[in-house]
Amino acid sequence: MFRAQISSVVRCASLLLPLSFCEVQDGEESANFVSQLSPSLQSSVLSPSSAHCETQSSRKKPHFPFVILGGGTTAYSAIEAIRQTSPKSDILVISSESVLPNLHRGDMYHNNDEGRVEIGDDFLSSYNEWRRHITSKLASEPDAYNVSEDDEDMGGGTSEGKGRVSLLLRQKDIKIDKDSKVLSLEKGGEIKFNKLLIATAGRPKSFYVLGDMVNGERIKGDGFGEDCINSLFSLSDFERLEGVIKDITETKNKKERTIVVIGGGFLGTEISLAMAKRARHHNSTSDRDAPPVKVMQIYAESAPLASYLPKYLSDDVKDRLERHGVSHITERLVTDLHVKQDETDEYGNGRSKCKMHLVGTSRSNIDADYVIMASSTISPSTEVAEASGIELDVVNGGIVVNDNFEVGNGIYAAGVVASYFDPNLGRRRVNRYDHSVNSGLLAGYNMVTSGQGEGIQVRYDHQPAVRSNLEDINVQCESVGECNSDLETVGVWIDRDRDDELKNGGELLSDVSCMSKYRRGVVYYLNNNKVTGVVLWNCSDLLERARDIIRLAPDVTDKRKLIRSIPLAPDDWLFVVRTKSRENVRNLATEDQREYLVERKFEKSNGPARKVREVGGY
Repeated sequence: MFRAQISSVVRCASLLLPLSFCEVQDGEESANFVSQLSPSLQSSVLSPSSAHCETQSSRKKPHFPFVILGGGTTAYSAIEAIRQTSPKSDILVISSESVLPNLHRGDMYHNNDEGRVEIGDDFLSSYNEWRRHITSKLASEPDAYNVSEDDEDMGGGTSEGKGRVSLLLRQKDIKIDKDSKVLSLEKGGEIKFNKLLIATAGRPKSFYVLGDMVNGERIKGDGFGEDCINSLFSLSDFERLEGVIKDITETKNKKERTIVVIGGGFLGTEISLAMAKRARHHNSTSDRDAPPVKVMQIYAESAPLASYLPKYLSDDVKDRLERHGVSHITERLVTDLHVKQDETDEYGNGRSKCKMHLVGTSRSNIDADYVIMASSTISPSTEVAEASGIELDVVNGGIVVNDNFEVGNGIYAAGVVASYFDPNLGRRRVNRYDHSVNSGLLAGYNMVTSGQGEGIQVRYDHQPAVRSNLEDINVQCESVGECNSDLETVGVWIDRDRDDELKNGGELLSDVSCMSKYRRGVVYYLNNNKVTGVVLWNCSDLLERARDIIRLAPDVTDKRKLIRSIPLAPDDWLFVVRTKSRENVRNLATEDQREYLVERKFEKSNGPARKVREVGGY
């Protein structure tokens, strides 16, 4: 019953439409702001005169039935579930944000406000899949907007029968007393709670860069070109990409400009393809005096997506990207990255250059006009848990929870920060938007029902999907489970020579996809004769069937049975490609651990290496 309910909630939660909040800061009343949830959940501003907004000097501790730490996708999904299950309950949301920004940006894609650039669907899709779930919803987003206090949807006052949602800002050093259920705030205040959800997100993990890159922050050079490096964290970082080619080609010097994307994961591949599309347009439409632009992708593997896809398929992706104008530097780590001012052109205009040092089978230096750090891996924010003595998962990272997302004694954790037990795949931590939404919904539901008697807690059996849209090369990829290219794989593919549409000149999958053998198929990842992951290649319609395969966990000693596990076409239309597992299988639950193996590989092949802070996204 709850599964049906939660699926209906996902549809509205994924849109994240408006919900009103009040800002509670040192007992002073603030302006009304709107963040995002469904209109049916709107509530009035909570006045500081309310019993729940007592100042820190009050003798009685403020008490809330539900407290949520974090302001991102997971937190907002949990609010959806709480408000649907217990609409009269008050909720306190605590965020480390320093201020509520101006959210009046809902019309940016329609009116093109001065100084703003309209973001393309490809960049927006990448942001939604790989960054939206770790970006605070207090920050501006495409569908966020302000409403006034007398807006008809708000009613200008307390919504009858609805609980209030309060927001407490600038709270970074928080400690949780698990036994007494009390939050200790940074400035000494305390808040009591019945149920608490830790829904803090995280940040993109840093790459193997030994220069001045720390935690994904922008590198400072010698006073020039601080804006020529993009770490792709917020929506504004993705918006900046739209103006890159114009910026680096403004000077009259005809020398070729280079855009480098570091990272061979899904995000790096999506961004490389999107930038190459814009570079092709620039090169074909600009006047003769405009310098040409090329796009280069650098990564540690032999091909893009090689950590996830079997070699034959990642090689095929590499070939498609090259046909669309993406150059590749493979099996290299960037071990230094800094900004220098390039020589001035004939008109005296100077430009900034990014200088990079690469190591691998050989060492080299390259220059770029713009560098994009496209790490797909997220480091979870666990500071509150560490300070509070809450158990952390030393293998997968994050906070240890059960399959209900409960830490214990009314404390829950969900989203990127949660290391949960998957009955089919074991303990794991997932970094994706789909998981942030669904885990937040289930945690919020369980927070309400856990006080209503035993046996009401719902176990999380959802298999989060990873989606990557490589539209220019006609690939829509979905994956569920653990897809590690070191595992044994069985790929079932439709033979293009038997496809009537293709033989008759159809355009179902045109362009370079017609040159590839791998147009539509399913790749199964096996460990000990059990399917641990499934990749769907242009088979979005079969996603639920793939989830069922992971959930049912059938024995696949006879690999021939896999040809019929997910029906694609008649048997004589299909061909099968198998790869064996590697000798030392990286049987690891998260991408993070695979990346540290890349680090060790290169340290071994290149002799003693300088101390490495982090590896990410390769």
